[in-house]
Amino acid sequence: MENIKIKEFYNKLIKKAREQSRNKYCLCCNKETSYINSHSIPRMILKKISDKGMVLTSESFYNTGALPESKGLNNSGTFKRICKKCDSTLFRDYEKEENLLKEPSNKILMEIELKNILKLIDHRLTFIEFYKQLWIKAYGIDKIEMQNNIRVNKIDYDEFKEQFIYIKKKLDEDELIEYDIIFWKKLNYVVPVAFQGQLKLHGDLKGNTINDIYNFDSSYKIEYLNLCIFPLEKESIILLYQRKENIRYDKFINQFKELGEEEKLQLITFIIIMYCEDYFINPNLEEEIKKNKTIKECSNYLEEIPIDFENQFMKDFEIKRQLNLLKNYVNIPNILSEKYSVKK
Repeated sequence: MENIKIKEFYNKLIKKAREQSRNKYCLCCNKETSYINSHSIPRMILKKISDKGMVLTSESFYNTGALPESKGLNNSGTFKRICKKCDSTLFRDYEKEENLLKEPSNKILMEIELKNILKLIDHRLTFIEFYKQLWIKAYGIDKIEMQNNIRVNKIDYDEFKEQFIYIKKKLDEDELIEYDIIFWKKLNYVVPVAFQGQLKLHGDLKGNTINDIYNFDSSYKIEYLNLCIFPLEKESIILLYQRKENIRYDKFINQFKELGEEEKLQLITFIIIMYCEDYFINPNLEEEIKKNKTIKECSNYLEEIPIDFENQFMKDFEIKRQLNLLKNYVNIPNILSEKYSVKK
């Protein structure tokens, strides 16, 4: 009963925050518009892992009761920030299966990154408003914590907006951004997971720092990876890439390239569960997920350090723990392996 009340309260507040955080203008063209449902992952991708029009959400791994564990295709991974024209033209190259089945061009990589950043902007705008609403609605809430959450989300939002403007300008002027493709793999089976987004790793496979995620100096810029898990009609595409200008992932990339193919897929599985939101799963895996203790332990393992963590010993312990997270990838089932593939 308590979980149901939490879920209802959370969903109402999130819905209100999304609505109140929108203005009348498309984020891409700045024209007044009525928004459409944009998918952060192309709908054609989600359809490949659906069952009777439904997919499992990442909430299936956490089971907090705060979000729905399954959704219909039309409401999975969607956001409302851009107009119909921009949605249908800006991403048209990568949203074609035939283009995904060959190693991607820089233009397609730019389109994917632009969509990824749009989703992050949507998330930050929503949660800035969410924390404002939580401050008003919830009794006994820590006001300082809410102020810090708003501040951190605003810092991220400003950074994402800057990157969005940069990529959009490059696309408009037909200028290409240079990327490093860390991993591009075509699998001859349909994986049961779909994901598209940006992520930031804290540390590499040996515990070296990649991103100091608790450095809130506005001059410090987090470096991101772009990750795509695309199940298609008979095959799947796994894509991991970054901006060529990035330098913090150099050691991680060398470590990654030394792994075998199955190890790489297992590590990517671990990264999805530990660092990503809004990934979707074939419903036939529900029983496997819910009964697997290792998945449950891993999905509850990563907890962000409170911003005002006063105990320096505990703070240092937590930072070290997070820097060494990737070493645990060997303990998780490789759900990107053929063993878990979608059977049509």
